[in-house]
Amino acid sequence: MNILLLSPLPPPSGGIARWTQRYLEWCKKKHHVIVVNTALKGERAGEAGKQRNLSDEIKRAVYIIHETKKSLKESPNIAHINTSCSRFGILRDWICMRLARRKSIPVVVQCHCNIEDQLGKKGIAVRLFADLVRKSRKILVLNNCSKRYVDEIETEKVALCPNFVLTVQIAKEHEIRSRIEKAIYVGDVRLSKGSDDYYALAKRNPDIQFVVVGSVTSEMSQAEKPSNVYTTGRLDAEEVEKWLDAADVFIFPSHTEGFSNAMLEAMARGLPIIATDVGAALDMIENKGGTIVRSHDINEMQYAMNQMQNPEIRGKMSKWNIKKVEQCYEYEHVLEKLFSLYEEIL
Repeated sequence: MNILLLSPLPPPSGGIARWTQRYLEWCKKKHHVIVVNTALKGERAGEAGKQRNLSDEIKRAVYIIHETKKSLKESPNIAHINTSCSRFGILRDWICMRLARRKSIPVVVQCHCNIEDQLGKKGIAVRLFADLVRKSRKILVLNNCSKRYVDEIETEKVALCPNFVLTVQIAKEHEIRSRIEKAIYVGDVRLSKGSDDYYALAKRNPDIQFVVVGSVTSEMSQAEKPSNVYTTGRLDAEEVEKWLDAADVFIFPSHTEGFSNAMLEAMARGLPIIATDVGAALDMIENKGGTIVRSHDINEMQYAMNQMQNPEIRGKMSKWNIKKVEQCYEYEHVLEKLFSLYEEIL
């Protein structure tokens, strides 16, 4: 199969960029993939949480549209557009969809976000997205919230397509200590990710080390960091895995999310999870591989932490998470389903 993929590649190494790398690795022996790199350009590429620069975004859009036009000359069988559904990005994605349709190339759009959080319910971006849905052959989403959003525009066109991990990322087991000594969060330190709540939980538990694997954004740089919080900065995948293996519980306090790669990777290493009820979190752990709490509710987070001090509870959660990842989120399993969808369209 000849596939045109519009998707970011590192740097920076965000969730969609890692998805792209794994997709290409899986495809290389079976399919030909033409990649249009949609990665961030300019200042936003170098600093986490940097505000959008209109000039950089226009240059990026012009580059992507130009490369899409050029790549369509190779006559791909299908065009797959990965989008984060940003208000500016949806215009660019809509233009690229129209270019592919002019060549009679079917378009699949995959939304790597919680759509309503990104677009809302009104405005030009919402109307563009609705047209994108109607004129694409398939819309892939990460969670049931986004599925309902698309269903309101057009039914029977949307499919759930979760993120995935490589087989080698899945642990055989996770060491369960007698008590929680180390909690971990993987991601940038920013308000939308609930980092202030993570700090607040750390203050309540001074005998537990709270690790942050990620960069501190400018909006959180002046926040008071508790003495038991240790920030590593951004790390490569192998180093992240080592930190996950050394922890006892993964905390995901985000206020918005589609399908967290960081949480999925923690599940794959057998870590029990405390997560806010956003995006696909409940679908992922089902209150069996961890505990779902309300956003901003530090008391609920603390209660979950107290319950997980029991090593037997953490042990059951750990085993359940590894099994769930093996059965539902291993990359061969997910990508085979994705390519079955391609074949149905063709």
